[in-house]
Amino acid sequence: MVLPRRRESGKRYGNETIRVTPDGEVSIRLPAPLAHLANAPHSRYVLAARARFAHRAAEWADRICADRAVAYRIHHDPDRDRWYLTASWQRPAIPTVPLEAARTHGIIGVDTNADHFAAYRLDTHGNPIGDPVRFGYDLSGTADHRDAQIRHAITALLHWARRCGVAAIAIEDLDFAQEKTREKHGRRKRFRQLISGFPTGKLKARLVSMAAVQGLAIVAVDPAYTSSGATSTGASPSPAANVQ
Repeated sequence: MVLPRRRESGKRYGNETIRVTPDGEVSIRLPAPLAHLANAPHSRYVLAARARFAHRAAEWADRICADRAVAYRIHHDPDRDRWYLTASWQRPAIPTVPLEAARTHGIIGVDTNADHFAAYRLDTHGNPIGDPVRFGYDLSGTADHRDAQIRHAITALLHWARRCGVAAIAIEDLDFAQEKTREKHGRRKRFRQLISGFPTGKLKARLVSMAAVQGLAIVAVDPAYTSSGATSTGASPSPAANVQ
């Protein structure tokens, strides 16, 4: 038995027919002739089993939490007598813009901190306009909790960037190796632990992927460019900077 795929961007969790919530609850919208079999409101049947994705689970969660289209395929393996749920989606093209063009159309500069993003609207010289907007997260607790915190913070940041009408987000190269040292932070053990636990690699990939969905480019720059201490002459990206 195979249920067909269907993508429905904008629908709750990205699919009206087969819906999977972030905690793995699977429900199916029954057709009218079978509506009397529903065990949930709005002609839905909720399965007893929960789904869990071992591959690209974070990317899947990012999409459904933003109500982006996800197609599902439910099929039965008679040899193993098991049911499987497969999710699929189409990745948007990642926009590429030159840094000068991004400056002209507007950039949000983002500083990464142990417990929040500090976002600034930047002028064409890289100077902050107004006070920063803070997007907090809590990196304590379980891995699932930390993952959800980062997702919510990035989502809020991207929505704010879209409302500002900018073309790109400039974020410092996320290498916290120097931030972990005792020489810099002394006996501030808690701070060093938070920095050490910051998922920088995953954050970079997630930010690029989620920004592409919103039509925003990501510019990796020298930390000085996103800092509130930028001078009136403007800071330029480091030689290793890249535009994605």
